[in-house]
Amino acid sequence: MIKLYNLTVLVFLQLFDALPMHQILHGPAGVTLLFAYNLSKGSVFHAAYWFIPVALISVLLLIAFKKHINNLWLGMFLGVCALFYGVNLYHGWVSANHTQAFVGYVFFVWLGAQLKIHSEWIKPLLGNLPWPALLAISLILFAIACLEGMTLASIGCVDPYASLRISNAVLSIVVFLYLLKSHRFNWIRHLRPGQNTYGIYLIHSIVISELTPLVGRHIYKYHLQQHLPYLFLIQLLFFAIVLAISFIAVECLRRSPLRFVIGVKM
Repeated sequence: MIKLYNLTVLVFLQLFDALPMHQILHGPAGVTLLFAYNLSKGSVFHAAYWFIPVALISVLLLIAFKKHINNLWLGMFLGVCALFYGVNLYHGWVSANHTQAFVGYVFFVWLGAQLKIHSEWIKPLLGNLPWPALLAISLILFAIACLEGMTLASIGCVDPYASLRISNAVLSIVVFLYLLKSHRFNWIRHLRPGQNTYGIYLIHSIVISELTPLVGRHIYKYHLQQHLPYLFLIQLLFFAIVLAISFIAVECLRRSPLRFVIGVKM
């Protein structure tokens, strides 16, 4: 469940960034409350925390069909649903916003469950795949995913870089297999991802909301948006800083009386 504390902090920060202080304190309360409500709804269903309701709905749907979870027909049906949303980006039959395409993500949860259930024969199969070939396929799919996003943007798609676009879905599966095959990331265990991932997910949105305007101002001040290599390096640095701050914040909260805000029991 989405932690109300994190959502409240995020909404208040965005509220103070968007509205002047005198309007918040002395303006019509109804206007401020409506603005805060829209920020909350946007954070839950369109921005920061959209993945949490999507994941909950996906899990609930699989629980409802748990008797059939190992049936191929269920996987095929869910795969068709995901494919429908990928094609829909080009035609707009239903809302093309990926945060509203709840059913489209269930296939990937089902696929993850199948990989877990059948890991005994999947891992040896992955072991036979050569690293160079898998890396080359990943890079090619990444380029295709970027091109598809540009194509969707050129035809006026409202969400051209949606995670459910077909090329990105295939790329995500291949990259996941790449990570599943690798034994070189064992050092990540020292970061305790099983314990810290949820807290980092909750905290990182707050960090991003505060850092993005600062970084954006510097990008436009020095016209860096015109230089792709600089933008690429800034993105990498921004990712590293956000992850580092979020991880440190989670570790500090975990050791404090406020650890309940990241889902750690008292």
